[in-house]
Amino acid sequence: MLGNSSIGEAIRPIFIPTITLLNRIGFTKKFTLLWLMSLVAIAVVVYSLFASLDQVIRLSKRELQGLVLIEPVSRTIQYLQQHRGISSALLGGADIMEGRRAAKEREVADAFSVLERKLPAHLISSEGFRHIKAEW
Repeated sequence: MLGNSSIGEAIRPIFIPTITLLNRIGFTKKFTLLWLMSLVAIAVVVYSLFASLDQVIRLSKRELQGLVLIEPVSRTIQYLQQHRGISSALLGGADIMEGRRAAKEREVADAFSVLERKLPAHLISSEGFRHIKAEW
């Protein structure tokens, strides 16, 4: 293992140009140079911070858009499942369920229209959504 003095000796040649330059300029220029280097470092850190925050903000906006859709999507699915259950009972011979099935069909249609108003345009025009709506 190398001691501290041998590490310093190994790194020293890398800094010779910098040491030579700093030995040739006055204190005012040294501090100006250090100030400019600090300014560049701070600018890089600030830019990195803003880029990171921008990414977090974009992700949070998408999450909020998704949260708005939870209620209409789950309600539509719930009504579709209820309609399916009533239709199964009707097919099983329970003719008394015809009125309930028609009412549930209107609820599903209303839930689809509410969902369609809240979905983003690119999802409404997607092939999957058009297929679901056509099959309904």
